[in-house]
Amino acid sequence: RCGIVASDRDVEVMGGLRLSNGCKVIHVPSYLQGLWKACQTQAETTGSSVEWQQRSVTAKDLLHNEDFDATVLCAGAGLFTNGIVSSLLPVQLVRGQSLELYCSQPHALLLGKYISPLPDPNLTLVGATHEFKSAALSEAQVISELKERTSAFFSLDGSAVHRVTSGVRVQSERGTYGRRPIIGRYDTSVWVFTGLSSRGLLYHGRYGEILADAVIHNDEERLLDYCSDMLWWKSQ
Repeated sequence: RCGIVASDRDVEVMGGLRLSNGCKVIHVPSYLQGLWKACQTQAETTGSSVEWQQRSVTAKDLLHNEDFDATVLCAGAGLFTNGIVSSLLPVQLVRGQSLELYCSQPHALLLGKYISPLPDPNLTLVGATHEFKSAALSEAQVISELKERTSAFFSLDGSAVHRVTSGVRVQSERGTYGRRPIIGRYDTSVWVFTGLSSRGLLYHGRYGEILADAVIHNDEERLLDYCSDMLWWKSQ
């Protein structure tokens, strides 16, 4: 059950969305574990296999590896900070910091920022900042910004900080249809899937399915069957 809540405070928040009465939010680490298991199960049903490997590789290893029929670069900021993908792609790197607080919040709230319960019933997640500068905000600055941006519906006063989490989004430049992921052929046998920014949970499934279809058929033009502007980023 979702409820719309309005603000009577003199702040730049018109309203918010409260998730309650059994409505759930996704715990991303658990979701990713489940997604990997689903990939393994799907592979088994087709007589194939998937393997997880973690190893140090260079850009050359990834872009020109004859051990694979195709390579899909589907990571975030590391593609750019490690020089694997050209920095000329139409993206921005945006830091985001969130707070894990010692307080109980039974509902999730979406109001530009987000407030969400965590598996630990004593902890609540509040996030996230959008930082474009190279220097990260201090913990005090993160608390100040998130306190101000969520004060219409949630008070951080008196809540102790358990920890500050931080990550870097790959945000694509705004196009005709807003900010969309970057998918397509990057090199002869290399494909790219990035630029999901903070909307990965919304985009990854459908865009991943579309890209997989093109990779399997080794035909980038199939992407245009879904949207004539799917390769927008190449014209940038």
